[in-house]
Amino acid sequence: MTQSVITSAFEQLKAQEAAGGQRILIDRFVFADIPGLNIDATPPKTEALPPDTQIVHRQKVDRAGMVNENTVAYSVTLPESTGDFTFNWMGLVSSATNTLCMVVYLHPQEKIKTENGKQGNTLVYSEVMEYAGASASTGVTTPVSTWQIDFTARLHGMDEATRKAALDIYGPGLFFNDAFKLTAQATGQATFAPGIAYLRGLRVELDAVGTLTYPTGVTQTVYLDTALTGTLTGENKATFTLTSQKTADYTDSLGQAHYVEPVATISASGDITDIRKTRQPLSDRLDGEFLTRSGNLKEIAETGTSAQSSAREHLGLGNSATLNVGTSPNTVASGDDSRITGAMQKDQNGADIPDKPKFIENVGLTETVKQASGAVQKTGDTMTGKLTLPQTSGFGVNTDNALGGNSIVFGDNDTGIKQNGDGVLDVIANGQLVARIQPGTLFVISAVQAGDGKKLTLSSANNSALNAGFNLWGDGGNRPTVIELGDDQSWHLYSQRNSDGSIQFCTSGQIVPGNWGNFDTRYQPKGSYTPAGQAYTKGESDARYLQNIQRGAPVSPGKIDEYGPAEAPAGCVLTNARHDPGTKYGVFTTYRPLQMWIGNGWRTING
Repeated sequence: MTQSVITSAFEQLKAQEAAGGQRILIDRFVFADIPGLNIDATPPKTEALPPDTQIVHRQKVDRAGMVNENTVAYSVTLPESTGDFTFNWMGLVSSATNTLCMVVYLHPQEKIKTENGKQGNTLVYSEVMEYAGASASTGVTTPVSTWQIDFTARLHGMDEATRKAALDIYGPGLFFNDAFKLTAQATGQATFAPGIAYLRGLRVELDAVGTLTYPTGVTQTVYLDTALTGTLTGENKATFTLTSQKTADYTDSLGQAHYVEPVATISASGDITDIRKTRQPLSDRLDGEFLTRSGNLKEIAETGTSAQSSAREHLGLGNSATLNVGTSPNTVASGDDSRITGAMQKDQNGADIPDKPKFIENVGLTETVKQASGAVQKTGDTMTGKLTLPQTSGFGVNTDNALGGNSIVFGDNDTGIKQNGDGVLDVIANGQLVARIQPGTLFVISAVQAGDGKKLTLSSANNSALNAGFNLWGDGGNRPTVIELGDDQSWHLYSQRNSDGSIQFCTSGQIVPGNWGNFDTRYQPKGSYTPAGQAYTKGESDARYLQNIQRGAPVSPGKIDEYGPAEAPAGCVLTNARHDPGTKYGVFTTYRPLQMWIGNGWRTING
């Protein structure tokens, strides 16, 4: 059974990123082959990335999707072009910090690459992480239903749709020309011809002559049995057999649909009768029956003058539409024909039309003329209705338009605005894109300035390694107002108004001022301590402090009367007192001087 765990390193990263107001980007899968891995054990939460010698493959996350607000899924597809390797360990990593976020133990998985005639495999894996606020902390909001698809059902539906379309065209069974036609050879043997057939919409093709062996002395019918077979990652192909056992369509034990169609009967004496339903291919049937575009009506000319005459009559051209116009009667009207004498003269440019309103009515322009009376004049006019232009048109204000469709230019022909996609509006100056407006976003190519005197500029040199942002946000609690500067990787600094009204300024790095003057007034510079003469160096301090104490050599002053003084000299301590056994009252004493180690030598206490 597959075992998985969310690591403690991820939980620490999640807490750290949440404190900085950042989202966690999990963007890489790591695959490893770890010897002796107990796949039945649950990985420890302290699991770390394996050493490089055990990592067999790294790949970016292909898709990330939201199951619900507390559950996100990450998916990767290992294509046929990847391999060969075996792995039993899989991990999700945030590459920005190289943090291992989730671990899965697997039974050994083999990834094979397609090359040198060897068919590889495609593997798809998804890891699901469930914890409070998973969608919000990772920024993953796309539902997994948009890309977690049952491709088996979809591919089967596509195959079935194709089969039914062919069934509508070719019917339940159709053989082109001699395809699969049986021809007797020796006793009990026959050949069947190559060609193409359609059975219930499946296209069955035989490339070369096949051989059939059949039992003799019995009357039998030979059927073509075909089915669409293949694998999920391989090619689906129609396979077939010739049989006398199956006489109707059926479904085998693997769930594959088989379609059965008779091709021939064989008598007991070996006579073969062809019972296929045949037809020529569509290209053969159309050849000679239809005009071709490249022929330019030559097919009519090739059939003779009678066909040409009939064609002209069908087109309403009459006998005047002949090759020799004017050389035979009734081909061209004579000069005194009323059709000529009453004809309009082209040099009059319509001035000789006797009834112009009737002429306009007869040519169907009455409504057009009425509309023209209310037309907008190109020299200038005022409109009372809206003006709608085609999407591909361009509009110029006091100039031509060089920006193309979906655009308006002002003043010069390459300065204006242009719709450049759904919800995308570009601002262009002298043919250069300077700004782009999208829902919720204003994108400026170079710089944004505020002020008409001294200006405040927000700009980008477009050469940094990461994107950066200046963001105002708040959580409605302990951090009601935060002004934050950061980049794609993390925050740099922020100024925060706390819930008690105080201000807190923080940075994720080190503050290095250009002028240390304000610090110099508060701290003494190193090596220049003040006031002068009142500070000790390390050597002076070492020479003054007490490092050790010991007793000096013992001194015995002699016997002291029992009632006499027994105090040791200054700087000494009494270390021994003994009664004199020879007298009744005498006492012998011993004392030692106290010595201190200061600087680099022993010193005796004087008082």
